[in-house]
Amino acid sequence: MTRKTLFKYQVEDGAHVAKRNSTLVAHEPRVGKSGISIHAADLIGAKLVVIVSPPNVKANWVEAIRDFRQGSWTAIVVGDNYAAKLLKKIKGKYRICLLVGDESHRFKNRDSQRTKAVFGDECTGWGGLVEMADKVVLMTGTPLPNSPEELWSMLRAVAPELILNERDRPMSYSQFSNKFVKTQRTPFGFKKVGGKNYKQLRALLMDSGFCIRRTRKEVFGRDLQPPTTLFVKAAKDYSKEMAFLEASPGGKAIIEALNRGGVKALGKLDEQSSKLRKIYGLAKVADLSSILSDELDDNPNMKIVLGFWHTDVGHAYMQALRRFHPLLFDGSVSPAEKVRRNQQFLDLKKHRVICGQIAAAGVGLNFSSARDVVFAEQSFVGVDNEQFAARIFNPMVTEPGFVRFAVLPGSTDAHVGLECSRKLAIGAKIFG
Repeated sequence: MTRKTLFKYQVEDGAHVAKRNSTLVAHEPRVGKSGISIHAADLIGAKLVVIVSPPNVKANWVEAIRDFRQGSWTAIVVGDNYAAKLLKKIKGKYRICLLVGDESHRFKNRDSQRTKAVFGDECTGWGGLVEMADKVVLMTGTPLPNSPEELWSMLRAVAPELILNERDRPMSYSQFSNKFVKTQRTPFGFKKVGGKNYKQLRALLMDSGFCIRRTRKEVFGRDLQPPTTLFVKAAKDYSKEMAFLEASPGGKAIIEALNRGGVKALGKLDEQSSKLRKIYGLAKVADLSSILSDELDDNPNMKIVLGFWHTDVGHAYMQALRRFHPLLFDGSVSPAEKVRRNQQFLDLKKHRVICGQIAAAGVGLNFSSARDVVFAEQSFVGVDNEQFAARIFNPMVTEPGFVRFAVLPGSTDAHVGLECSRKLAIGAKIFG
């Protein structure tokens, strides 16, 4: 079988990983991180490699191993939803030469089962897959979804020597948060408003060699264009309901949550607040689908990837844009079917629109036959939007890629978009 050739930077980065006990590969989405881990496994003469990834990316890993592996090592590839079962099955029976945590920002929540399975119950490494591994490589293009304290579980488990306190012991979660998270007193209590001590945090991550970071621009000489805002009108059918909900306790709770805890706090709101978010999505359908239809009619070669959050919103766009043969990617579509539809979009001219649920189509897919991403709705986690937008990037495509966020001007919907952008700016200060 003919093996594919790694890029020079992948060979260099694979050698860097092979020399270290633990590494965070934080290259931007679509830069090609899997080949780095595979090369590292070859270099260390691995016998067993365990890869924990999002469930819908497993097929990508199987293909990458087939394309790039030079050694004869055995690979176990599991979805992170199965990590706890794998731990129970192999604990005490095998030694892992290289443990790969793909999309490792998914292990930020120290209370989640997948985090405990990988990092241990207390995020010390003990009792998790990390304890069984000689080397660990974590990979994510979006290492900081919201705030610096989300780095603690990873650092405590695989690089505790980087976060020692004045007593030469690894910082606790609260110590780490107090040191690197900026808070502000509000009428609702203290709100996390960003990070602090950026230079020190960047130094312990980057200067130590623990974290390596490459951008699409650096590697390929091109990137997506900076995102822009597309203002759309709310359909009259929803205007009254929007106004009523914005003035209701649920609508006011959204503003209070943004002031108190940013977009992260929005996920904890009640049903009435969630209903307003869906109404915003539905209210855009008529005007946005009309705008996109005109663009597609004017340019017969154009393809568009449309991001949504609520299933009802996605289905509404599927109907509104049906003459462009849209393909749906939501939580109901199996990983195998996603791969099949992805290939249809790349190969067939008639499929001109992807309607992708951000949480279900943000990783492991290639929509690069399109040069436009339009967010009809946004994730409350800014880096989810970044991951989704990166699906249209392809280093072999020279045409620019465009990203637009559709918002309702003057509404809370617009305020949420601004807060998501601010969250991305925090990560940029640390990782560049």
